[in-house]
Amino acid sequence: MFQKNDLVLYRTEGVYRVEDVCVPDISGASDRLYYVMQSLSTKTTAYTPVDADVLIRRISSKTEALAALNDLPEMETVDLATLSHKHLKDFYTKAIKDQEFRNLLGLYKAIMTKKDSLDGTTKKLCQTDTTYLRKITGLLN
Repeated sequence: MFQKNDLVLYRTEGVYRVEDVCVPDISGASDRLYYVMQSLSTKTTAYTPVDADVLIRRISSKTEALAALNDLPEMETVDLATLSHKHLKDFYTKAIKDQEFRNLLGLYKAIMTKKDSLDGTTKKLCQTDTTYLRKITGLLN
């Protein structure tokens, strides 16, 4: 369970600060505990039940992030060029859903590898790659 002032990654929305863990005065809340969270980027407030099946994960520590970055050169990635457009979108959606830092980092590396392979050609990343690269970059920042 998260505590007040914890920084968390909420779904794919971005970084939020847990402002409170309480039974809020909103209709339908009954006696359920909720996280009351404030977005650090958009200043929106989110309410989500503590026991809900909503993806909230803690922010990686500096030590964990640095260790993952050190492992990046050896990190194996998926060859995105082998996936069809439909499978590519499904793959990205599933990969982003778990929000595991190392997985996101590996996916970032895979997209950048694909982008680098297109340099010097007339081809560019497809819109799906570009869209998910933006989402992944936002989640990693």
